[in-house]
Amino acid sequence: MEKHYLLTGATGVVGSALLKHLVDQKEQVTLLIRAQSEAHLYERLRTLADFCEFSKEDLGLVNAIKTDLYSPNLGLSRQTYQNLENSITHILHCAGNVNMSLPYDTARFQTMEMTRHIVELMESGHHMEKMEYISTVGVAGHTLDEIREEWITHKRTFRNSYEAAKAAAEDFIHDKVKAGLNITVHRPSMVVGDAKSGKNISFQVFYYLCEFLSGVNSFGWIPDLKGACLDIIPSDYVAKLIYWSSCQKKDLPPIMHLCAGPEGNLELNMLSQKVQKIYKANGRVLPVCRKIPVWCYLLFLSLIKFL
Repeated sequence: MEKHYLLTGATGVVGSALLKHLVDQKEQVTLLIRAQSEAHLYERLRTLADFCEFSKEDLGLVNAIKTDLYSPNLGLSRQTYQNLENSITHILHCAGNVNMSLPYDTARFQTMEMTRHIVELMESGHHMEKMEYISTVGVAGHTLDEIREEWITHKRTFRNSYEAAKAAAEDFIHDKVKAGLNITVHRPSMVVGDAKSGKNISFQVFYYLCEFLSGVNSFGWIPDLKGACLDIIPSDYVAKLIYWSSCQKKDLPPIMHLCAGPEGNLELNMLSQKVQKIYKANGRVLPVCRKIPVWCYLLFLSLIKFL
């Protein structure tokens, strides 16, 4: 049977890069997209197709379905759900709410409901071969220890509800893998735009960090981050690695880290200098930047928060 991919989260950074790569490989893809109506679904698909620069021929490989991942049977009619059970061979689950300020109960509910319903489809499918589950390195929580490509079972503290919810979902996936499901968990570090063009469907944490390091919003006062590094990875690299994993059989480890590693880390003071240089080259007026010790900067922020 020919491969037929089910992709969730196609409108996100990783999902959109994956969709483009799948179509480049001439794979058949069904998208589950959250939409308020069929018209809204078409609008979101059109925006996605424009971003991926799809031709009419490319769009012939893509089918989009309006869905609700939080609902039983993914919010689909019985016939539509059965069609997926009969046709899908691979699942790429990228969907997730990346709002890090949600209450923990809300974040956990949303993440777990999506994960449970996607796994249920995998379990009931007649031709399912493999699932790629997109997690995050944040499941390791607040730790200075090395994060290994293995299940994390010890207690941790988390920086936000997003990390905690994804960790709970990984525990659920771990049980399913032990029960025999063929699932590979991917833990990307901070995903940025395309490696060559920088193109990105949405701007997230990394780009707000760049704005902060430019000094434009802090009157030039920025912390001295000497020695501090950031692990980033381009979205097209992530997409290629996940697709490659989906083409393998059962000889892969259950956990794969998608990151640059120590040799590819980006030094934050250097990033600050590069951002300022780019801003100036594009005509933005920047204040004179002054670096202050991190401890002093954090103390200042604490005082502002207290006041």
